[in-house]
Amino acid sequence: MWMGRVHWRHRRTLRTLETPKMDIWTLWQGRAIRYFEMIDSASYARATGLPAAAALGD
Repeated sequence: MWMGRVHWRHRRTLRTLETPKMDIWTLWQGRAIRYFEMIDSASYARATGLPAAAALGD
């Protein structure tokens, strides 16, 4: 598991996003076989111009 922060700018809206991020890696025999990442979906929605409910899957 890795916990940190990300910062990026959306190409179309030019809005920036800075949010905590968590990555979960599954390793098997020294190789990465699965990867899962989580970010703040409400911040993502604001940066992309989507309604917050769309980012949450509602």
